[in-house]
Amino acid sequence: MQALKFPGKPFYQYISVTLLLVNVLWASDGIGQQTSVITNYMFNNMVFNPAYAGQSGGISITGLIREQLFGFKDSDGNKVAPETMFLTIDAPIRVLHGGIGGMVSQDKIGFFKNTSVKLGYAYKAELGSGIFSAGLQVGFQNGKFDSEW
Repeated sequence: MQALKFPGKPFYQYISVTLLLVNVLWASDGIGQQTSVITNYMFNNMVFNPAYAGQSGGISITGLIREQLFGFKDSDGNKVAPETMFLTIDAPIRVLHGGIGGMVSQDKIGFFKNTSVKLGYAYKAELGSGIFSAGLQVGFQNGKFDSEW
């Protein structure tokens, strides 16, 4: 029987550099987006968690408008203050063993405007003394840069 031979030091250096390069490139991919500035989390459960759909036991409609730095304008008089708007609706559907929901949102920051539409489904099952809920959400997002330069 022949002993196993492991590659020398250059092979391990090659693997280390390759893994480091993959991690750096992969990690830098996710920093190019800006998330919406949201407060009042207790009113926005459908925005963050599609498994919440149908949790209230009835049809639930929630709207929220938030403007940060109210009245802030640039030197040309354009309104550039961050502004976020949401409209969510969800309801339980007993036949589907869960609930369905939807969301329309618009987020404006300066000359950038992002609009999104999302639909979600939540599966619910009794688990011990509580309820297990898992959600799935699909959506469409449109980003726009509108400048009058």
